[in-house]
Amino acid sequence: MNPVEIATRFYNNPISEAIVFGGLEPFDTLLDMCELLSILYALYNCSFDIKKAPDIVIYTGYYPNEIKDKLETLRVYEDMNIIIKFGRFIPNKPSRFDELLGVELASDNQYAMRLEDITNDE
Repeated sequence: MNPVEIATRFYNNPISEAIVFGGLEPFDTLLDMCELLSILYALYNCSFDIKKAPDIVIYTGYYPNEIKDKLETLRVYEDMNIIIKFGRFIPNKPSRFDELLGVELASDNQYAMRLEDITNDE
């Protein structure tokens, strides 16, 4: 499915509120992810019918310090409320509930942050 079709389906579905990038590693295909984000962002900024920017959730195994340049690339889309789940799954670690995502994460080294709250020190 191409990004235009995904964006069209998203905005035409009255119950859709978020786009989730997960599985494999979304930051390893940053250009593909940005292509869809650009289309969603353009439609939001150019349409009188679209009242709210979509929420974007990205599940990654990376930590912020490992993908600083990629996080900077995403900052042009901050109006879209981007939430990123960081951290690799580590077997035999206890799970933890993440308040921001509202879900139980598989191991306690994983956490979520809003893109706007991530600093270069992370």
